[in-house]
Amino acid sequence: FRSAMALAERMKLKSIAFPALGTGKKKFPVPRAARIALQGIIDRASPQFEEVRIICNRDETYEAFTERLKALGGKV
Repeated sequence: FRSAMALAERMKLKSIAFPALGTGKKKFPVPRAARIALQGIIDRASPQFEEVRIICNRDETYEAFTERLKALGGKV
C-alpha cells in the first residue's frame, strides 16, 4: 500500500483504489488486514488525493475496514 501510494503521488494521480488484500480465501484475519492496509495508506496520504477507495468483497470486510477507519479518525 505504501509503495502504491508513493507511486500514485509521483504520477500526480488524484484518486486510487485498492482491493481489500488478504481478506479472501486465505482467511487472513480481516481486522488485521484492515489495520495494515489503512496504516499503509495513511502513512503515504497527501493532500493531492481527492479519493482513496478500498474495494471490499463481503459485508464483514467492509465493516472491519469502516470500524478501523473511524478509529483512526478517517472519513468513510
